[in-house]
Amino acid sequence: MKTTSLIVAALLVAGAAAAATVEWSFPTDLSAGYYLKADGKGGCVVWGIKTNGACRVIWLDRKGEVIYDQTLPQLIYGLSIGTRGLFYTYVSPPVYPGVFVDKNGTETPVTSPTEHTVTAFAAIIVSEVMDKKGFFVFRLPTAPPQVVTIVRYSYK
Repeated sequence: MKTTSLIVAALLVAGAAAAATVEWSFPTDLSAGYYLKADGKGGCVVWGIKTNGACRVIWLDRKGEVIYDQTLPQLIYGLSIGTRGLFYTYVSPPVYPGVFVDKNGTETPVTSPTEHTVTAFAAIIVSEVMDKKGFFVFRLPTAPPQVVTIVRYSYK
């Protein structure tokens, strides 16, 4: 039964992918993408590691235009996106500060000088790449330079 369910699911995914059309792509300087999530409005949020080792958070709108783009020297510790905005935590000793970004791309620090401010831990967050009109993928060439491109597909 489980095998049959997996085969049916694979066929459905393959059928959906066959009907997919590229809407836009966004080239980055990321050597690895660690998180990719649809924002529910046709855009997505991404964080990854740049080729120089720094971390980058990118929030793109439904047209692939930048809402927010920030490079940090330290690791992202957690990230979450909702209908009102984006929240992430990054490592910056002696504490882990948080940053709230509203839907216009304006950031507000959320921090305490003596406490860590955290959201969903990076180790347990799940990428949700699909929304009602399409989905997102990371593309990474097999040959150098190996940098990530974010691609938006429609189901059409």
